[in-house]
Amino acid sequence: MGHGIEQDDVFGEVRLNGKRAWHGLGIEIEPGLKVAAAFDKIGLNWDTELLPVFATYKGGDGEQKQFKLPDTMAHVRQDTKQLLSVVSTGYKPIQNREMAEFADALVEGEHGVEAETAGSLHNGKVVFTLVKLPHDIAVTDEDVLKNYILLRNSHDCTTAFSAYVTSIRVVCANTLRLSESDARHGISCQHTGNLKDKLEAARYILGLMTQQTKEFEAKVRLLAAKHMTADDVKAYFAKVHDVTFGIIPEPDGGDEKGRKRFERKIERRDALLARWAQNYENAQQTLDGIRGTAWAAYNAISQWHDHERGRMGTVQESDVRVHSNLFGVSDQGKQRAFRGALELV
Repeated sequence: MGHGIEQDDVFGEVRLNGKRAWHGLGIEIEPGLKVAAAFDKIGLNWDTELLPVFATYKGGDGEQKQFKLPDTMAHVRQDTKQLLSVVSTGYKPIQNREMAEFADALVEGEHGVEAETAGSLHNGKVVFTLVKLPHDIAVTDEDVLKNYILLRNSHDCTTAFSAYVTSIRVVCANTLRLSESDARHGISCQHTGNLKDKLEAARYILGLMTQQTKEFEAKVRLLAAKHMTADDVKAYFAKVHDVTFGIIPEPDGGDEKGRKRFERKIERRDALLARWAQNYENAQQTLDGIRGTAWAAYNAISQWHDHERGRMGTVQESDVRVHSNLFGVSDQGKQRAFRGALELV
């Protein structure tokens, strides 16, 4: 399946205000569970193993010979026996339980991390979890940002083990990555060398990253303090559209087909800008303290990315939307919108 949710994948989530977060997808995770317990709950506690790779040669006389390929191992999921990848002998797997234990150890003390979502893609080739941190950011008394760390690991060599800070707006469950680039502000570990030492270093770095939430909190409050006119909002929406989707070029000469394509693109752009304007006026963006601000304008776009963006089925049917929100095209679009909003203050 194109979206990565395959037969042997699982996805779990915490209910939000009595309803399943992320549009009703997945298995329910009880609030307050540690990540390791959540992995057990949804069936993400399987291991992988490295097995030798053999090739079979058939000679001209019909005799078959088998020999072991040097410096090559098959990375296999133990419970389903599915091949996840073919790797070198220097590859060091990071097991799902190690990922869960690392997540649970991110914050020490009485108020530790809690699992919010967890799941796998492509029959377990990619595993991720979103864990809640103790500290929240109050933009206003009614508008709160909950802080999370997203951890992702691949068993097929497509990505390194990585983690970065993100935030979810309680009012409408919009997601926003705190760092503008996980490559610069997150951490990643390749599946080679001494992984235990790397993960310990990553925990220290993530501890420093959580301190950056204070800087992010200051940015959000600047946006909430920036009041905008109707013309300001229109200009912001138009600029974000062009940065996200590109400026629509006018057709050359008398190309009638090109003219019609141009007109259709303009219609789609205008419809999207009208939708953002509608979101800007809804109840979620008109709370006391944020109405008419750059923060409300940003969240109008974020709401569209998280809940309304097309080409992923309906909100109720789309089992890929959550992944796009966290680390796909929707996440990238929200980052552009956030940077554009900061340019207004």
